[in-house]
Amino acid sequence: MLSSESYGLVLLLISAILYSIMACFVKLSTSSGFSAFELVSIRVLFQMPLIVLGMCWYKDPNAPTGSAANDKLIRRPFGSSATARSIVIARGFFGSFGLFTYYYTVSVLPLGDATTMLSMSPIITVVAASIFLNETMQISHVIAAVLGLLGSILLAQPTFLFGRHDDDNNNENDNNSIGYLTGFLGACIGASVFILVRKAGKVGVHTLQLLFSWCFFSIIYCLILGIMTIVFRSPDDHDNSATKSFLAVPKTRRSWMYVLGVCIAGTVGHFLLNYAGMLAPAGIGSMTRLSGMMWSYLLEIYVFHQLPQFRTVLGFSFILLSLVLIAVEKHYHNNNNNSSSQSIDEEYSMNNSENTRLPLLQQPDYSGSTSYCNTIDDNGKRVVL
Repeated sequence: MLSSESYGLVLLLISAILYSIMACFVKLSTSSGFSAFELVSIRVLFQMPLIVLGMCWYKDPNAPTGSAANDKLIRRPFGSSATARSIVIARGFFGSFGLFTYYYTVSVLPLGDATTMLSMSPIITVVAASIFLNETMQISHVIAAVLGLLGSILLAQPTFLFGRHDDDNNNENDNNSIGYLTGFLGACIGASVFILVRKAGKVGVHTLQLLFSWCFFSIIYCLILGIMTIVFRSPDDHDNSATKSFLAVPKTRRSWMYVLGVCIAGTVGHFLLNYAGMLAPAGIGSMTRLSGMMWSYLLEIYVFHQLPQFRTVLGFSFILLSLVLIAVEKHYHNNNNNSSSQSIDEEYSMNNSENTRLPLLQQPDYSGSTSYCNTIDDNGKRVVL
């Protein structure tokens, strides 16, 4: 049976696959006339009612003492304690802000440059998790993060390393320097989201509360940006494709089916990301997100019929190798924990049987075990907390 951490890593891997499917639908939707801003707004409006219905249905497991027994999550959408509320609000604020930095970075930088900048998040997460969550920074984690980053670079082929491709736009974008800054900022925000989700799991925050916070702040950002787009556009922008797309949404059945795919895959993937992020360590959990690039390129080959290059295959192999390294490390760690737990139980049974003959023998100390939190009661029996 999988441990909770391994289970979380498996769910994060599934989440990465769903996000890759969502990205495929995003590409199909934008080619049908939808803008990135519209897709974000529609997805938030699709996800928010589902979360509210769930919060009206499920009880709050952390309701304060003395409150009604059937208190629902909707009564405390941001958490039941001051600590939980601060974490949930921070997760929603940074998570929704990070989404817009992602879209801005992709819009002003070449796609390879933007992807490479945002792929720095796992390395930042490994370092931040060791500082803020006291997670052990093992050499295998660092190697896996570096392999994942190298694989991402080979897949994305950024222009600042590989030069411009023939199909790249030769016009220099004045916003490139800002784009690199927002790309690095987005990577840092991605790392902070993993840290906050992990901390939320340790204080008993419900997954729906994290999702509600993200939707709440995303709606605020969408309203602000939507008003700014309408109010501050110049007369020359009336013929701009982005403005026209914002004002006139395409209504073909096929395009709306693509948008529905974005909403379903994005909502399920987002739920798994927040749920599994509370179970898995933040450092290695963030590395599984790099597999999304691997799945995305597989979809590009299958859906858009793009032939892979040697660098693409090599980058794919590096990311796959990083995932295998994580899986082997977790398997080895779980086997050691299981062996330790079994030896503890056997040692306890042997000493417990000898206690009837030698009551003065000292009970073994199990406090150092990684799988148990033990204490000894007044009758000399072990209590597992």
